[in-house]
Amino acid sequence: MSRAQGNKLYNNFSRGLITEATPLAFPENATIDEVNCDIRENGRRDRRFGLELKGEETGGAWQSPTSTRQAKGTIYDTYVWTSVGKDASLNLLVVRVDGVLYFYQIGESNQYDDTGVTLDLSSYKVSGAADSDVDSRHCEFAHGRGEHFIAHEYCEPLRVVWDTTGPSISVTSLKILIRDFIGVDDSIPVDREPSFLTAEHNYNLRNQGWVNPQSTGAGTSIDSFSLLNERYSYNFPTTTGPINDYFTQFSRYPSNAQVWWVSKDPTTGDFDAAGLVKQFFGNTRAPRGHFILEYFNKDRSAVSGIAGLTAETLTTRPRTVEFASGRVFWGYKSNVFFSPTLEDGRRAGQCFQEADPTSENISDLIATDGGQIEIPNAEEIVAIREQGDGVLVFASNGVWYVQSGSQGFSATEYSISKVSTEGTDWPRTIVRAGSQIFWWSRNGIFAIQQSIGQFGTIAGQFDSTNISDDTIKSFYNAIGDGRGKAMGVYDPSRNKVCWLYGSEYQQNITGGGSGSGSQKPSPPSSTTPTVTTYDSYYVNLLFFDLGLGAFYPYKVSQPDPDLFPSNPPSEEDYYIASAFIDLNYIADAPDFQYMQFLTHSYDTSNGYVVQPANFTSKTYTDWSGLTLSGGGLVKTTYDSYIITGYETLGDGARTKQAPIVNVFMNPIENEGSSVANGSVVYTPDCEGSLFMQARWDYYNDVVTDKKWSSNVQVYRRPNAPSNYATGVGSTRTGNPGVDVIVTRNKVRGSGRAIQFKFSESAEGKTFELLGWHVFYQSKTHP
Repeated sequence: MSRAQGNKLYNNFSRGLITEATPLAFPENATIDEVNCDIRENGRRDRRFGLELKGEETGGAWQSPTSTRQAKGTIYDTYVWTSVGKDASLNLLVVRVDGVLYFYQIGESNQYDDTGVTLDLSSYKVSGAADSDVDSRHCEFAHGRGEHFIAHEYCEPLRVVWDTTGPSISVTSLKILIRDFIGVDDSIPVDREPSFLTAEHNYNLRNQGWVNPQSTGAGTSIDSFSLLNERYSYNFPTTTGPINDYFTQFSRYPSNAQVWWVSKDPTTGDFDAAGLVKQFFGNTRAPRGHFILEYFNKDRSAVSGIAGLTAETLTTRPRTVEFASGRVFWGYKSNVFFSPTLEDGRRAGQCFQEADPTSENISDLIATDGGQIEIPNAEEIVAIREQGDGVLVFASNGVWYVQSGSQGFSATEYSISKVSTEGTDWPRTIVRAGSQIFWWSRNGIFAIQQSIGQFGTIAGQFDSTNISDDTIKSFYNAIGDGRGKAMGVYDPSRNKVCWLYGSEYQQNITGGGSGSGSQKPSPPSSTTPTVTTYDSYYVNLLFFDLGLGAFYPYKVSQPDPDLFPSNPPSEEDYYIASAFIDLNYIADAPDFQYMQFLTHSYDTSNGYVVQPANFTSKTYTDWSGLTLSGGGLVKTTYDSYIITGYETLGDGARTKQAPIVNVFMNPIENEGSSVANGSVVYTPDCEGSLFMQARWDYYNDVVTDKKWSSNVQVYRRPNAPSNYATGVGSTRTGNPGVDVIVTRNKVRGSGRAIQFKFSESAEGKTFELLGWHVFYQSKTHP
């Protein structure tokens, strides 16, 4: 029988992980399953580096956050506070562990020096809140004008000022202040002049400017606020003035429509009640807002001196904060509060217009004033992010854009528009990456950026896209509850977003197969196990390469507790707790990158420690840097593999064979070169190794993986000069041998479709896969 023959070269894998494709239409240059493999810009696939602890390199293991075991569920937050005190050379890393903040000075070469300064959030908890409420909620941070601002659901909004002498911090509890533009319900029609003065109507009149214009310093004690947000009390004449004058003349009290100062004696300037009744005010309410209130503790009796008014107290506080356009923005429920353009950080809570709107002289709202914006349709505002001349407001049911003109945010001119119907409940997944902002929602991973027109970006218009729906929807949905605890960061040097999550989701979708690279799941159970997810407990990472538009996952391995025979920890004591972006390149990183990870771990030298880590270890083991009793090092291996999609060659009917597969790889032993005595000296610190398997047809037996072929070592060095290095630490001089290693490999079997798996899991071994070439044979007829 005649046979058709063909060749195909696979040399680009830049599309990353794709789970949303049928077996007969799987896209080129993608994988159907993978873990712990990097994607290079040229499409090459490499084994990732191991997770290496950096405590000794960054000022020693960090004992100040914790010297004891931190239970799963401990809350961690990290934030980089730059230009502290307007000093461009002073930058701090803020590390939050449960209810305490620790401050580290960021030096060169990724040094983090403990300043010894701490901040106990429980000292600023709201009335009625417990320490456990503070410990169990994440913070949000912002900075501007050299100062640091903190939002926490159960703490008063905080302003932190750094003092380099000592060093020390000054912490101010901010009150969110507003003008009372609403008043209280006095159950009186707007244009009615009642004969009896209730406390509610008395308050409304005074809030509309019916106050004694002469502050004599005598009378009832009332509360007010200074220009710099300080609360104070003083005496004010509350029983005399225009309200009493009006009643004396007419035996009734003014209505909520009247403005007293429009009727004055032209000679004396005194209130002319008789002239006021000749003015027609209709049923329009008079301007309101004379009184300034704490938004979260509206005590109208205290600010007016009128007894009997019910105080309105809220038990939570803003959970999000952002510094933008020279202002501090706070988010609470469906409200956005913004400070005036700051000249002094103590005014960060003054979210009101400075001029009294009931004044007869200066009542105008000006551009630099503070204010309050209500977005009625926003169910729960969880984050605010600066964007262009405004801010993006993220709520559980959508995203809104609050913008002003091109001159910056203005209290007198702003508009509100809904730019996405897809909101989020998970603010820590929101990541700014250049001109785009990404976030996780229940329906996928979304990206938003300003719309582009013929002449550039279009102000106020945005394009929102679900970037996971056609790529990794199944993978993303399988993360489950772990999505709600996830967090994200963006590394500008690599142009990649990294999300950390902690679910127990099994990475392989099609089944890893047997051999060195497999991640073989357990057989299905008759009952569904209960999976608990924790805050700040991460062993899984999902990367998105913005340049390639590709996703790929990592999974961090965890040490065997048997490595520690005395006082053994649990394998669950090893996890990534947070991530942040350093200001310096990470030393020894595979690429220039700024991304750092905060880890919780245990070793026999330091006990339980929190310290920085990065994927830089060329031992290709995780948690390298930890010591064992007896002086050994922890070396936790991990699986790295990629599995291709179903290759049918555009023909799903014919049975095919792939007898010869040529694999192309970079020679690992060419790395680690130096020059000595005029010759190039090669001292490799790891070895090349790569296994290959094949699987025919459309099998997906994740329990037994019987259809995978045997593992074949495809990284085989060619005949090399006698001085060619043969192992880790060995040296050779002269010609490096070859630039590309090519090996010829046989594949047995036949079928209508084929998949390939490339893998490695051993310590000290890695691969850089350039591609492969397959010689195909098939019957001429189906």
